Amino acid sequence: MKKEKTKLLPWRPNMYLDESYEGYALRLSYENNSEIRDLKKFLSITSGGSSIKTLQKMIDILELVTGKDLKQTPKNSFHYLNENKMALSHPSSQKSRYCPICLKDKPYHRISWSISPVYYCSKHTVFLLDNCPQCNLTIRLADIVGAICGRCGYELHNFQSDPFEKIDDWIDIDWLGDRVDWLYSPIFDGLEIRDFYDLFRWLTYNIISFFPNSISTSVTVEQIQKYRYSNYFHDYPILHKVHCLSIKLLKKWPGNLHLFLHEQHDASAVKGFSRKFFYHCKNNTINQMLILTKEHLLRSRYPNEEAAQFDQVHISVRSVLYKLHLPEYDFKRWIETLDIPLIKHPHNFNENYLRVCDWQLLSKQNLDCILNPEFINLERTVGMWKRNTDSVKSLVIALDISRRLIITEVGYDRNQIIEHIPVVESLITLYEISQLTGWKGKSINRYLKSKGLVKKNNQSRSYHRQADSVYSRDEVLTILNSIPLDNKAYLTNRKATEILGFNPKNRKDINPIYFIGGYHNEPYYLKKEIESVTSRHEPLL
Repeated sequence: MKKEKTKLLPWRPNMYLDESYEGYALRLSYENNSEIRDLKKFLSITSGGSSIKTLQKMIDILELVTGKDLKQTPKNSFHYLNENKMALSHPSSQKSRYCPICLKDKPYHRISWSISPVYYCSKHTVFLLDNCPQCNLTIRLADIVGAICGRCGYELHNFQSDPFEKIDDWIDIDWLGDRVDWLYSPIFDGLEIRDFYDLFRWLTYNIISFFPNSISTSVTVEQIQKYRYSNYFHDYPILHKVHCLSIKLLKKWPGNLHLFLHEQHDASAVKGFSRKFFYHCKNNTINQMLILTKEHLLRSRYPNEEAAQFDQVHISVRSVLYKLHLPEYDFKRWIETLDIPLIKHPHNFNENYLRVCDWQLLSKQNLDCILNPEFINLERTVGMWKRNTDSVKSLVIALDISRRLIITEVGYDRNQIIEHIPVVESLITLYEISQLTGWKGKSINRYLKSKGLVKKNNQSRSYHRQADSVYSRDEVLTILNSIPLDNKAYLTNRKATEILGFNPKNRKDINPIYFIGGYHNEPYYLKKEIESVTSRHEPLL
């Protein structure tokens, strides 16, 4: 069926700066007296049957039906919130909170109402609502735009929401910004808003989990688990207390956190919080920052400044483990091999209540020996040479790159890796040739040798495995391009014997080809080679 041509809508109001694209689309439906209250259906019909699958497609259609430029606020969308894991719910559900006073002023959907950690209206200092005050059902986008509950017909702007009190250090966080500029701690310098959201969520969850009594005595286990996954409480006063405490701790970090933990009377809760919060955040960027915070807190527990200076020249084993992403056992075995001493932490923690890697230190002077900055591992070599893992393993052996063991894996000389980048680009490995032809390595070496090709392996090594052979890329590709590498280009051993009158296995000048995964290692022969033998009329014996 042919799609209808998109037409401009009769009534085309401007989009507000804080309005969501989805809300604007439904407002267009109301303003133009359309009975359609389904967002995708309305846009699809107004655009002549176009499919709405992406944010950009939705913006393009809105621009077509309104004749306006709407790309100035790309973050005002459920899609953006969902991609950054800040959405109150999945975009398809179109659930939202709302402020009844804002709706009374102007009935349109503010994008901030659908951000998960936003539970209050900063303009009117009241809590947002997420259910209809009369029927107690969830409010959706279409209800907000019409300012009427779609189930019971209640006028949403008639309800008076509860006010909330701002603390002295209160900050209205711009969740649609790029960076957080009010964190004065050097640990969080230049933190992006997406990483800050993960930090904020992780901190509030751990506070509720380990210190619920500092917020409210009525917090249940079910509420804590729900907050873990949705960052959301239906009890807004409790949610407000958690957020106020988190903002207070983050604004003067980590000093306020130190005071907060010092005021807690449950030692087991403090220990559990320290083990989980500082070391188990799934965001790697935040995880590294929290490890630095932990080290700062450990120094603050020293009895005097002289003891605090101890950490200036030492680093905890725990920090090294997280930087190297290694198991504790492998790391300990490696430093024993290098004969590097471990030093006990001089502060007043009891060793019996901490893991070994928390109170053991090593001198920062030994880090160079451990980390080996002049050597890089296989993964980084693959990235620099832009070749697959198997090819890199063959190339470093063929080119005789210096190697040494780095903890649990082999490291390669960084300078040599960089120097050989142009050389590597001109070479091709046996593994790569095998991927092109499907031949086994032994067949490849034999065939290329018969064509006069010489291996490019470093001759300083007394022995090279056949599997580590490398050749000139241009020479190999020239030869392979002259061979039609399809099934018709090969003859079975039986067929070749019938043509020649003898078994070609007995002739050294005929190259048998063995395929990877071939049937019972049966040899094949290039039809081109067999034909060249018969054309020379060589004797059959």
